[in-house]
Amino acid sequence: MIYTGCFDRFDPGDLEFNTFSIAMDRGKLAGYTGEVYEDFIPHPGLYYRWKEDRKVKDPKEADREFIERYYNAVLKNKNAEKLYNKFDESLILCYEDYYKFSYRHVVADWFELMLNEKVPEIEMIDGKAYQLRRPAYIKEMLTDVIKEDNVKVYRKR
Repeated sequence: MIYTGCFDRFDPGDLEFNTFSIAMDRGKLAGYTGEVYEDFIPHPGLYYRWKEDRKVKDPKEADREFIERYYNAVLKNKNAEKLYNKFDESLILCYEDYYKFSYRHVVADWFELMLNEKVPEIEMIDGKAYQLRRPAYIKEMLTDVIKEDNVKVYRKR
């Protein structure tokens, strides 16, 4: 299983996972020194456009536009099954807290939609993993984007 999480919710000593940062600064601000997966990191122009769009547009509309651009630029031509196998038993990390929009949530939802595999968002407290709830609208928007691309999505019922 792949997991996602926020740097602030983990003490590196508590982790029994392989970790991969997909943060734009590779996790440097958090003091992260582990592995980085560059291919999930958006181009800075894409990311900063989204940040600016959120200031002048409805935030959900800016998020929807980002999801579409991120899918087309980053995820569309990737092999989800091959990447799932690469990240199996790993934790993908970024900065935004679990309840905020994050492209790590887009990545997690993409795996879930493409492979029908659960990718939980977790935090560690006293060495125990606890599941957190990602914003549901991200998956709904990504589903629409993928369907517009005529790609079949799988959904657990």
